Amino acid sequence: MTKEGAKYADSVLTESQVTGIATDKLQEYMYAAELVDVSTDTLTKSMAKQIKSMKSAADGSKSYVEAYEQLGVSVTDANGNLRDSDTVYWELIDALGKLENETEHETAAREISEEVGLNEVTF
Repeated sequence: MTKEGAKYADSVLTESQVTGIATDKLQEYMYAAELVDVSTDTLTKSMAKQIKSMKSAADGSKSYVEAYEQLGVSVTDANGNLRDSDTVYWELIDALGKLENETEHETAAREISEEVGLNEVTF
């Protein structure tokens, strides 16, 4: 049991360093991913891509700005600073879930996922 615990801790630390996601958040994501049958790797990779896309949107990259605007999610706060990436990620998931028209949902999901890395995450 001790070896398994050490192996788990090592995997969390390694994944945290690779993705830039704090270990406590990463453990929450690992648990959530397990509940919705999405691999942790898929979830963390999409989050890491989304963090990069936030920076691109904040820097004014047109395709990224449009992708976020399409779903009504802002990457910056009132002062122009990047918002918490965790909050933005879940707002994107929520925004996709609120689209009522199936075709609109699929189109928006495809476009936003290509820009911000949500293409393999389905909730």
